[in-house]
Amino acid sequence: MCKKRFFHADTLKTHCMIHSGIRPHVCEVCNRRFTQAGNLKTHMLVHTKEKPFQCTECGKGFALRHALKSHQTLHTGEKPYKCDVCSKEFRHRQALINHQKLHTGDKPYECDICLKRFSLRGNLQKHIVMHMSEKPYNCTFCSKRYSDTQSLKEHVASHVHNKHYKCSECNKLFPNLEALEKHSSDHKGEIVVGF
Repeated sequence: MCKKRFFHADTLKTHCMIHSGIRPHVCEVCNRRFTQAGNLKTHMLVHTKEKPFQCTECGKGFALRHALKSHQTLHTGEKPYKCDVCSKEFRHRQALINHQKLHTGDKPYECDICLKRFSLRGNLQKHIVMHMSEKPYNCTFCSKRYSDTQSLKEHVASHVHNKHYKCSECNKLFPNLEALEKHSSDHKGEIVVGF
């Protein structure tokens, strides 16, 4: 068990439910379970789409007060979470936790197929798609295909700085004549070289 201390027996009892795995409060919409009634009440805002907390800067609404507070750091530029190893600063606590895994080398997520390990669950999920050999996202500049949009965006960025061929129909830019010709066949238009 953890070493947390509490002043009241009820608070200790509620906290111990976290360790016991007992979650008596159940969401009637999605069946997600919670240790505390207050957490269930907060969760219900997800289903009601209620957003009682408004940003005074941009008017964006949030279901949770801490989500609003986190959002407001966009406007203030505040980065309250600092890595004690390299001093890099973050707006979100979870971003700091993810970053610290780089220093610790902790890779708790393992691919069941090739046993490669990852520090973040999202990276494992992207990796697993690779094994499925499904690559629905294709580059409009060349013939490369990708399994996820982030990988495609990163690849497309490699073309961005070298766009010298422009379609006369839609003004879209391409890194090479071959890509422009391939694109132009859709329009049956002229090929314009340069800007």
